[in-house]
Amino acid sequence: MIGNHYFNVLGLPFGASEQLIKKRYKELAKKYHPDRNPSPDANKRFIEINEAYIYLMSKDKIQFKSPEEQQKEREEEIQKAYNEKAWKYAREKKIRDEEELQAFYHSLRKGWMWFAFKTVTIICAIILVVMTVDYFLPSQAIPEVVEEYSDDIYHSVGGNEISLIKTKSGKNLWTHAFYNKDFNYNPFFVLESSQIFQNPITAKIYSGNQYFEIPIHFTVYWAQFALCPFLLFPIFFYFYKKDNAFFVIGHYLTRYVSGVLVGLYLLTEDRWFHLITLGIF
Repeated sequence: MIGNHYFNVLGLPFGASEQLIKKRYKELAKKYHPDRNPSPDANKRFIEINEAYIYLMSKDKIQFKSPEEQQKEREEEIQKAYNEKAWKYAREKKIRDEEELQAFYHSLRKGWMWFAFKTVTIICAIILVVMTVDYFLPSQAIPEVVEEYSDDIYHSVGGNEISLIKTKSGKNLWTHAFYNKDFNYNPFFVLESSQIFQNPITAKIYSGNQYFEIPIHFTVYWAQFALCPFLLFPIFFYFYKKDNAFFVIGHYLTRYVSGVLVGLYLLTEDRWFHLITLGIF
């Protein structure tokens, strides 16, 4: 380095003080002044001494640093460059991740996924409305004939003994097993069902000049209230405007939970047909 060279010219250690530089300069200037030193190299040496003194005493001189300080500075510069590169990468990655996340949110609101989501939501809204109307409409009486019944006895809620009966129209009903023997004498009964979806509510048999009600277990008519939340939250998320994890969960629950439940509800017991015909058939 230039600074090291000029210190060497004056025979001083690196980083010597200005006071020491002045003192050393005076000594060497007297020693090598051409008027005092007749040596052929004295003039050249005197010029080098003056040049070194002028440079080292200059206000604009470079700040001299020891090799250890220089090494430390280099390491700090390398670390600073690494940190800047790391921060730049982190910022760019954050921007990329944000763009990918926004693209993912956008994909949920367009294309086939949004079409599937809207389709399930519309069907859920229709079923919810029709189901509510169907609940408040008066039930209808449908004549049925028992084709066969099972001798196997099971237990329902409350410890009731129940068994399965099959009608000629293809319905499978879980009724109180106590009444099954009556079907041996009279297989005819009246099935009280909802108007539109024709969900079974209760059965009535005529015996001893009067009608007896036979409760029907595991009927969708009473379980449809448990289906209502799965019909409501697709509608909620359809109008939900925020792009966050809550919306993503609702989107997938709508398609894969509500969609499956609604599909099962419509495809069993010909409810899709009853819905289209509004229970006329």
